[in-house]
Amino acid sequence: MARIRAAEVERTTNDPQLREQLLKDMGHRSIYSFRELLQFWLFARSAPACARALHVIPVLMVQGLADRIVKPNGSCVLFRRLDSENKELVLLENSEHITFQEVRPPRVMVNLVLLWMHDLAIEGPHTFIAPSPSGLWIGDQYPSHRAEKLFKMAGIKAILRVSTLPAQ
Repeated sequence: MARIRAAEVERTTNDPQLREQLLKDMGHRSIYSFRELLQFWLFARSAPACARALHVIPVLMVQGLADRIVKPNGSCVLFRRLDSENKELVLLENSEHITFQEVRPPRVMVNLVLLWMHDLAIEGPHTFIAPSPSGLWIGDQYPSHRAEKLFKMAGIKAILRVSTLPAQ
């Protein structure tokens, strides 16, 4: 058995309030058998092959640049391998691994996902942001050199910027 709970939570977020919430959450297990860890490792290694099998499924991939569990470079390589004709990548400037579990998830991100799902349900499969593959940068500043490299690595040429700063 492997006890990974505290280390897992520490890597997941720097937010002390969220760490406390995650450690108290009894729905998360902290002890895994070797077999369970091996199964997860094999699943993670199969992701690139699975990505190539997605042809008609729309994909909205969200990646925080402060994520210490899933590296942004790996997400961008995986995104590029997706065979879906309707795929979009969202890079979040200051988000960690659990973007939607944050104490206050970025409102712009929640709204984006709702609009993306609504658009698919009403209009059918096509790209929400721009011709596929497309990218969306959500942050206070213009995309950094690092973000531009990540979009390029993902094979994205069309990038839309959404500021998290309040309009003045």
